[in-house]
Formats: sequence, structure tokens, C-alpha cells
Amino acid sequence: MIVVRRFFALLLLPFLGVLFFVALFAGRVDATLLNPDFVLEHAREANLYEAIHDEGIPAWVDSYVAGQEERLPDNLRGANLPTDAEARARITEVVQTLVPPEFLEDVTEGILGGVLPYLAGKEPGFEVNVSLYEPLRETFGHAAGERSAFQDAWLDLDFSERLIRGFASNALDDEGDRAVIASTSGSDGPAATDEGDRPGLAAILAEDVEGAAAWWDRQFFGVIDAMLPYLLGDSPDFDVSIDFADYPALAYAFEGPLQTDAPTLERQGWAFSSTELRRRLAETDDLTQADIDNALALFRPGGATWTEDDLQVRIDEQRERAAAQGNPDDAPLDLQDQRSLVRNARLAATWGATLLVGLLVLIVAFLGGRGWTGRLRWGASAVLLASLLSLVITTPVYAVAASDRVDTWIEEQRADSESPLPEVVRHQVLDTLREVVSDFVGGMQWRAAGWFVLAALALALSFALERPGFREGIRRSVDRVRGPREAAPPPAA
Repeated sequence: MIVVRRFFALLLLPFLGVLFFVALFAGRVDATLLNPDFVLEHAREANLYEAIHDEGIPAWVDSYVAGQEERLPDNLRGANLPTDAEARARITEVVQTLVPPEFLEDVTEGILGGVLPYLAGKEPGFEVNVSLYEPLRETFGHAAGERSAFQDAWLDLDFSERLIRGFASNALDDEGDRAVIASTSGSDGPAATDEGDRPGLAAILAEDVEGAAAWWDRQFFGVIDAMLPYLLGDSPDFDVSIDFADYPALAYAFEGPLQTDAPTLERQGWAFSSTELRRRLAETDDLTQADIDNALALFRPGGATWTEDDLQVRIDEQRERAAAQGNPDDAPLDLQDQRSLVRNARLAATWGATLLVGLLVLIVAFLGGRGWTGRLRWGASAVLLASLLSLVITTPVYAVAASDRVDTWIEEQRADSESPLPEVVRHQVLDTLREVVSDFVGGMQWRAAGWFVLAALALALSFALERPGFREGIRRSVDRVRGPREAAPPPAA
């Protein structure tokens, strides 16, 4: 009978080994990849936020400037940024001021720290709060009589003159006028005529482009200074305008960028208000009034807040849109269904596999062993073999079968010129990913080694317990701990 029992116990050992590895792997996933503290700790150790700010933003600016002609919308053609190194440096300074590392950290840690546990079913909800109040004030705010960081860069780059030249050259239809612009740009060439369907533009470019640029500086900075208090929450509304009375011909240059026909701009200028802003935002199908308020709150001290309810609304909208288009199969799962699926899979892979491992160890112990020491020996041996299998998989097998593939994939991503991430940031992210993988596998190795050592000690104990001298030594040690026994009282008469 014992032979048959031990035969079945041996048959269970391969299943135990697989389940032990699954439980070890799932537990490590739950403690690392589904644990925001683990991911964020690696991001902090790698100084990822500083790398994005100090190296990623300059790389992004360089990339944008190099391909700006393809990226600009049609109505902004001609608003090309300068490409020289000094200009790129000034543009980078403005962007870095507007997107400081603290903001990047708040966004990343808010999303990972709030959304990830919610989607994994660990938390009932989340709340992510982000504010651009300080960066916006630092970039565009200034004291009376002083210039903001944005104004400094704009004026240093002579960007108003660049805009006027670019927009005007697009507005002019006559090839002769284009030739005049090319010959007079930056020189004291002959004045252009007012012929063509864009009267006066060529003359401005040839004779008074600096004055026109100064006029646009005043108009443009006036708009920013009027809108900024509203965005920062210091004013309940704003009402701005641009008057083309001094340079009516420029109405033809700016009708595309301002989305208003030139005769209207000549006659009444361009106007915009907080009411118009909200109206245009409300015309966007995906935005509710609450969404608009939250979007504006992004620029205010309290910041914008997103919760699980906002995520639910977005997923519901995607599902409705897919159903309306006749593609219900393309719709995402209901949010609660997604969470239930992830939560059940996580619990089944961690606690379920762990309970099954414990149950299989008990079954093997009772099938294979006689008495408590025999059962201890069989149970310890089963854990010893299972942990040894996990050690083999995570150490030599991983080194041979997976480690090189991981390294190859990372190197391929390093060399991927089509990646949306700038090269410097991409390398930093990939280095962090390599550390995460190494930490993940190393954690599995240590846990498998820990169970191996415990099982080995339990196995040694099972043999030691069969020695009479060992048992007697344990008994004497217990008696010394308890102290001398009190004499039993005499029986009552």
C-alpha cells in the first residue's frame, strides 16, 4: 500500500513544480509590476524626470524644429521656428520652464500611484490631481514694466518679424511679389508695389517690416497678459482683441492663423473672450461642461482632478461610438469587467496558486510519509525539488534562453529611429527597464533560494528527529526552559 501511495506522490511532484513557479512568478508580478512603489522607485533612482527635463526636452525641440514644416497645420504655414543652435536653446528654456521636472513627477506618480492599483483591483477608486499653475505663471507672468520668460525669448528671436514674413509670403499670390520678398528680406532693396489680390503686404515687407513686427508684439503680448489672469484663476473672465487699423494689409496675412476673413479683420479686428472659449470647447463632442471646468482648472492653484468616474465616462463613450459605427467587437470592455478580470486573474495566480502549492505539499507528505517525521521528510523534499526547479529556470535557463533575447530587444529599441521618444530619453527608459527586469528576476531567484534553504533545513530536521539522542536533547532543553517542576500536593485525607 505504501508503495502505491508513494507512486502517486511522485506523480504529483511535476505539477507541484509548475504550480510553485507560477505562484512565485505571480507573487513577484503583484509585488513589482502591479506595485506602483516598485516602478516609481526605479524611476526616481534613474533620475528619469530630470533626464526628460534636462535632455529629453532639448532633443524633442531639435526634432520638432527639424520637421516643423510637416507638423504645422495649413493655417499656420510660415510660422517656422528658427533652426540655429542659439534659437533652439532659447526655445528649450521656455519649454523647460513650462514643463518642470516636478510637474513630470506629479503626473507620472499620480497616474501610476492612483490608476494602476485601481485597474489591478487593489483600490476602489483613484484621484489624480495635476496643476500647471506655477509653471504657467513662471513662463508667462511678469511684473509691470518687466518682461516674462516667454516675452524675452520671443523678442530675442525676432519671432514677430518671422511670423509676418512667413504668413505674408503665403498670402501673396503673385510670383513677382514673392521675388520682391526674397530680394528685400533683411536688406534695403527696392520697395514692392501693391499689385495683386493682397494689397500692401509686399510694401510692408519691403519698407516697414520692423514697425509691423513691433505692432504685432504689442498686440500679441496684450492678448497674453489679458488671458493669463483668467487662466490662473485671478479673473472671472477675459475679453481680448487685435486691432488692424495701423496695418490693415496684415489682415490678409493673419486671416488663416486667426480663422477670420481679411475684410472682417480690416473692418472690426479680431476679438475673443472667455465666453467664446467655452463655446468652442463645448462644440467638441467629447467634452462636457464638467470636462471644460476641469480642463481650465489645470492652470489654477488647486489643479485639475481626474477620478475613476472620468475614466468610466471615457470608456463608455468609446463603447457607444464603436456600437454606433457598427463595430461593437472593437469596443473596450466595460471598466468594471476589466477590473474584475484583472483582479480575479491576479488573485487566482497569487493566492490560488499558493494555496494549491500548500495543498499539494500536504498531499505528497501524507501520501509518501509514515508518521510525522516521514511526512515532514516528504513534504520538505517536495518543496526542495520545486524550489530547485524554480532556481534552475530563473538562473541558468533564463541566462541561456531569455537574457540574450531581452538584451537584443533592448538594443533594437535603442536603435529604433522611428520611436516617438527622443533618443536620450529612450536610452534612459530602456536602461531603467533593464534594471526592472533584473530586479524582477533577481527577486524570484532570492525567493526560490530562500524556500530551498528552508526546505533543506526541514529535511535535515526530519532525519535528526529520528535519532533518540537528538530527541532527548530537545526534551532536556525544553525542561530547562520550563524550570524545575513543582512537587505534586499530597492527596487529601
